[in-house]
Amino acid sequence: MKRFENRVVVITGAASGIGAESARQFCAEGGTVVVADINARGIDETVDALRAAGGQASGVAVDVSAPEQVQAMIRHTLDVHGRVDVLCNNAFAQEAAPLADISVEGWQRTLDVTLKGTFLGTKYALPAMLAQGGGVIINTSSAAAIQVDLYISAYCAAKAGVIALTQSTALEYGRQGIRCLAICPGAVRTPALTAAFGLDSGSDTATYKRALNTHVLGRLGEPAEIARAMLFLASDEASFMTGTAVAVDGGYLVQKPGF
Repeated sequence: MKRFENRVVVITGAASGIGAESARQFCAEGGTVVVADINARGIDETVDALRAAGGQASGVAVDVSAPEQVQAMIRHTLDVHGRVDVLCNNAFAQEAAPLADISVEGWQRTLDVTLKGTFLGTKYALPAMLAQGGGVIINTSSAAAIQVDLYISAYCAAKAGVIALTQSTALEYGRQGIRCLAICPGAVRTPALTAAFGLDSGSDTATYKRALNTHVLGRLGEPAEIARAMLFLASDEASFMTGTAVAVDGGYLVQKPGF
């Protein structure tokens, strides 16, 4: 029997990058996946790819910072699939700039999507999980929540909040069958990071070189590597794990930052 057979998995930020790869792996392991994202075209492409590979999937457009849209995402999941076994709060936003130069709007949007979105997903999935006797919540934080980096203060602050929220959720609901964990990736070769580093044009930028130098393994992570860790944490193999922030970071946290 596959690890996620007969289980329903909701993934936010699932139209690309780590979210899309996690959706693929959950489907490959027998899970039914709800692909949730703000990018409607990306949702359709991801769902089509999952179904073409023999997976079971549906899609729902959502701005995770909007309470009514997150509620609708959970209602869709329950109406179409009947339950919520795993929630992966994976959506994020970011404005990269020195602290004095970050726009107030960019700061707020980063917190709204990254931290408030994680809160809303958790808040509205919990009643369904409690009613069915348990569930697992995996929150995507970041190694930068633990060891901050230059020019991403809003992102670091929001991701640190995600770790605290993860711990609070685990503490409050562990006795009721809910496990909650955070995963802390290092720099991962996603479309968003590729564009930020200028690698989509083939350039070898100083920012990219610095990212390599701050990872002991000397390379970026791949979405599949983060997804594999996410599946492990969500599976019964990790049944005695909760409230923990797990780094999958290529050694970022043991490397002295090269400022």
